[in-house]
Amino acid sequence: MRLHVLVQGMDKSRRIFDSCENLDFGFLELDDVIDLIRSIPPPPPGYEMWDCGVTVTIESEDGKAYVMVTMNGMDDYTVLKYDEGTGEEVLVGSSVTLNDVIEALKAFYSTPTGKALAPGQVRVEEYGMNYPAEVEAIIGYSDEGEPIINWREGNFNVTNKAVTGVPISKIRAIKLLDPSPRRPYPQVVVEYEKEGSLRAITFRFRDLGTYQKLLTDLPKLVPPSLIRREW
Repeated sequence: MRLHVLVQGMDKSRRIFDSCENLDFGFLELDDVIDLIRSIPPPPPGYEMWDCGVTVTIESEDGKAYVMVTMNGMDDYTVLKYDEGTGEEVLVGSSVTLNDVIEALKAFYSTPTGKALAPGQVRVEEYGMNYPAEVEAIIGYSDEGEPIINWREGNFNVTNKAVTGVPISKIRAIKLLDPSPRRPYPQVVVEYEKEGSLRAITFRFRDLGTYQKLLTDLPKLVPPSLIRREW
């Protein structure tokens, strides 16, 4: 069986780079996907601070289910699946090994609906959820020097250790921006420290229900003192 594969943060020559854009790798057999993940180069220094690490997404034949494998570090992966029953992405395994990833891929290829992948491999020390969103990207500047913004598909992942891949110890504020006349969609801004300077990643949520769920879940996973709600 050949399933559709998308890869974020790595090109077809196996060069990895900090990018949230998905590249189409076509339709691959199970063994090809396993070889692809095995061929991901060792992450460079500072990889844990990238906005978007290497993520391989395998879609079902009808495109209604998928499994995502994100490389966190050497032999350290996160596996997410789309659960047709709830319509949500579910964390299958966090900080798992390549062997765990291979077992998850075998389960998905055997039943490419997401149902064969049961949650439960998550280690006690880390747990969390994933929320579909869009991430802000500056693609250029106008003649007046104003940034030109483009929104790309992304995932807002939050665990008890990190938010969107940024360790909680590095986060200075998580700003929740409710919709307003000048802001049609709610946004979340993650401000964090990197190399002595303050940086930020901005996400927006077209689905208000997803945003409301995040508002409920976020204080359960990260210190409430970091969360600031703004209108």
